[in-house]
Amino acid sequence: MPARPPGRVVQRPAATAVLVALTTLASLLATLLPAVGPVAAAAAPAASRAHAALSPSAAGTAIRWGMNHRGLPYGYGATGPRRFDCSGFTRAAYASAGVALTHSSRAQYQEGRHIDRSQWRPGDLIFWASDVRRPSTIYHVGMYVGGGRVLHATEVGDVSKVAPVFHPEQLLRFAVRPGPSR
Repeated sequence: MPARPPGRVVQRPAATAVLVALTTLASLLATLLPAVGPVAAAAAPAASRAHAALSPSAAGTAIRWGMNHRGLPYGYGATGPRRFDCSGFTRAAYASAGVALTHSSRAQYQEGRHIDRSQWRPGDLIFWASDVRRPSTIYHVGMYVGGGRVLHATEVGDVSKVAPVFHPEQLLRFAVRPGPSR
């Protein structure tokens, strides 16, 4: 096998996929975790600093749980540990942080403080409804992770994952920040 010229990097397809995955994860973590200290804060992009109030909070713990449980299959009415529906997934994520939620997307809409879309932070629960004027028509819940992305258990035949926020016309204006509704 001939020697590589110094400084030349040979990438194989699997190595490239791993590098892309690590870069994506690093970007997501930079959004979710706060910058520490003035040097890090100055270096962080403004969008990341806007979401920096998380780290040891219940929201940060819930997101970490959800990220560690991506890839689990959807199961209608399932609450885990090997299958989840949407509200079962958010319920288990917040339970890992000591926050109790009901196993119902409609009920979860009442279990925290309502937050306007302009103020959403990672960890806020976002909701889809067939009629956005009537919360009684909520049919799906996911956990906002920042950057226009949601962590959720989707539908039969799919798995829990991070994906772009979908169907904006069915997305409720208010998210819920779980916990006391002070």
